[in-house]
Amino acid sequence: GGRDYGQSILRLNQDLTVTDYFTPYDQNQTSLADLDLGVNGAMLLPGTTLAVSGSKAGNLYIVNRDNMGGYQADNSQIVQAFSPARGFMHSTPIFWNGPDGLIVYIWSERDYPKAFSFNGQRLDTTPVLTGQVTTEGMPAGILSLSADGNRPGTGIVWGTHMLGQDPRGIGVLHAFDAAVYPDGVMREIWNSEMNPERDEVGIIAKFNPPVVANGKVYVASFSNVLDVYGLLPATAPDVPNRGETLGTDTPP
Repeated sequence: GGRDYGQSILRLNQDLTVTDYFTPYDQNQTSLADLDLGVNGAMLLPGTTLAVSGSKAGNLYIVNRDNMGGYQADNSQIVQAFSPARGFMHSTPIFWNGPDGLIVYIWSERDYPKAFSFNGQRLDTTPVLTGQVTTEGMPAGILSLSADGNRPGTGIVWGTHMLGQDPRGIGVLHAFDAAVYPDGVMREIWNSEMNPERDEVGIIAKFNPPVVANGKVYVASFSNVLDVYGLLPATAPDVPNRGETLGTDTPP
């Protein structure tokens, strides 16, 4: 409380005055171990007064936005806290309110992407979906989601991460089916390394989620290009022109 909210979820007025907050009970220990809360944003769950956020310790916290509880010795002031991730969670959780209900997706360091169902009050602590692709390290999987409302078969989870331990910082973009299957496997639809000559992300811009707009997926890079992915026409070339840079007459 007071002026030090270094490991907290805050509710602010429009003048940026703190009106309520939550701070984990173990904030001192996790701060000393560099496992703090605050590396990702708070996601608001639709139709509720709840917000979800994660931490480097691999914890998820669900707080009531109308009564966040401040600081207490055991986290009993919040709706839920559990540890679904193996490593640092740098990406804000995402959700799809689709045909399988409201599903929350995460992807931490050295772990698979996972999805958890929401029953209207809490998240089920056992994932309903687990992917088969692991991240090798920082910055974990940075996620976005696209869908045609709640129409079945349209939900796609987009995720970027570092490609292995590549010293150049080359990244990869994945597309996963967001639907919940009986076998609990999150199916991969496509990734940018299936045809790297054409689709390579380049040096990934860490912590930047893919942006989906107008049927395209935009991925930031430090390779002096903005990668734009979409459905290819039947006559599309296998290898694009990567010799041009942003700001020239010819787009990259």
